[in-house]
Amino acid sequence: MNSKMQGLLNETVNLEVTGKMDLEGTIIDIGSDTLVVYDGNDYLYIPVTHIQNLTFNNDNDNEIGCPADSPCIDSENINGEFSLKRILMKAVNMFTEVAVIGEQSLYGYITNVKDDYLVFHSPVHKTIYILLDHLKWLIPHPDHGQLYGFANESFLNQSVDTQLASTFENLITEAKGEFVVVNMGESVNHIGKIKSIEGGFIEVQPARASSMYVNMHHIKTLQIVK
Repeated sequence: MNSKMQGLLNETVNLEVTGKMDLEGTIIDIGSDTLVVYDGNDYLYIPVTHIQNLTFNNDNDNEIGCPADSPCIDSENINGEFSLKRILMKAVNMFTEVAVIGEQSLYGYITNVKDDYLVFHSPVHKTIYILLDHLKWLIPHPDHGQLYGFANESFLNQSVDTQLASTFENLITEAKGEFVVVNMGESVNHIGKIKSIEGGFIEVQPARASSMYVNMHHIKTLQIVK
């Protein structure tokens, strides 16, 4: 980490994260591309690329200080560079909360980490492929014994990763002809069959409307419905 970032350690700050999300907390660890922020309850792992603004919170009205315990994933228990990719790999099969689209969190388990995307199993949404560039933050919950009142193992046993493409673009290419949900179905026109892929756009055939052409660079999540 550079000296400028090092100076933020143990400082209480206000953060604006992509999507106009406002966060407050104390910076307790710093990686090459990620800040670990304690908000008084949880440890948020925030990619630096999604931090729009950062200001020092000198008043600290919520009296957020440094936590008594260390986070489950920190620079001390990762061999080599403390980076987002290594954090995600450490969080595999750990109950995790992630933010990708809007202010609604997804709850589930990271089951695989590929070159530029991760595989996330949600009891609600099943398998979700998330492009790393659009991951706004994650909160690992290593000691959480139950999710939705069920034993965690019951969800993990249902998630089986088959052979996967190494990159998100290849994953989309291989999904041609499949029924998909793009960007968590935030638009009804993002749900349908992939008819073609050309010039950086995928052609999606929705239920009733004419084809929608979606720029691949703006696809944050993909679900392949079997």
